[in-house]
Formats: sequence, C-alpha cells, structure tokens
Amino acid sequence: MKKGVNLFVVIFIALLIGGSGGYYFGKSRINETPAPFPKLLAVIPSIYEARNLVNNSMGLLSASIRQGSMKLFYKNISGYWKARTNVKDLDRSFRRFISTKVDLTSLGKLKPVIVRRPCITRGGSLVIEGFYPTRPYRVIFRQRYRRENGKWKLSGFFIQLHKIKKINPGSSQKTGNPANR
Repeated sequence: MKKGVNLFVVIFIALLIGGSGGYYFGKSRINETPAPFPKLLAVIPSIYEARNLVNNSMGLLSASIRQGSMKLFYKNISGYWKARTNVKDLDRSFRRFISTKVDLTSLGKLKPVIVRRPCITRGGSLVIEGFYPTRPYRVIFRQRYRRENGKWKLSGFFIQLHKIKKINPGSSQKTGNPANR
C-alpha cells in the first residue's frame, strides 16, 4: 500500500509541475533524451529570457565575425565548452562567416522566433531552437546553454543561413494553399 501512495504522490507532483508551464520534461524534438523527472529539476527560462539569451549569443558571434577572430566569442562561452575547444577550432568552424564578413548586426533589432519550447536535456543542457525572420536569407539557429554560477552560459552553437525562395504570384509553382494544387 505504501508503494502505491508514493507513486501517486510522485505522479501528482509531476502533473502539478508539468501543468505550470515552468518546467518541461517531455521528449526533446532534436533527438535527445529528456531529463528524467527526479534527476533534474531546473527552471526553464521564459520565452522572453530565451530570446535574450539568443540575442546576446548572436551579438557575440556578430562582433567576433567583425573582428575576424572568435576570441570574444570564446571568452564568453561556458567552461564546459571551453574544455572541449579553443579559439583556433572556433575560427575554423566559423571561417566561412569570417572570410565573407557575414553581417549579423541587424539581428539585434529583431525578435528571434522560437520554434520549439526550450527544453533541458538529460545532460543538463538548455536547448533553444528557432530563426530570425530575415530576407533574403533566413538565419536558423540551435543554441545550447549550461548553468554555471547561476547563469546560463553558451555550450553549443549551430547557425545556418537559408535562402528563401521567391514565389511570384502569377507563377504555376505549388504553394501552401490547397486551392493552388
């Protein structure tokens, strides 16, 4: 009988927390194992806070690209990531952005669109995915953060510039409108 009561209490608490919107233990949509309920109970930032994290990280990337080196970016990443990389590795990873002098400064004025609810992985990383609604290239991102000294610090970064196709209103191309199919 005691086991049944304990299980009920755990399920009840999980339902209370899960319904509050402040915690997320559901399956991650990027093929990662989510954090199990009892192991990790970390508060996930609000969408507003997640946007600020993303904008700050993009600002660091933009400044580093303008400087031609990832030194500033490296200085601000998590200790976890610093232990696994160095400035030369980051310079190599972002060499196309640096060599073509991709200008991301305008992103600071935009609100990033968060496409999936931020989640915490089993390893303790916060994952934020989304894009900036820019043209002619959409800036797609996936950023990872780890909690260090009470703050979220960048621990992984994916960025892609995706060319948006221009659809002419009079063309015979298929669109999302079923009437045009």
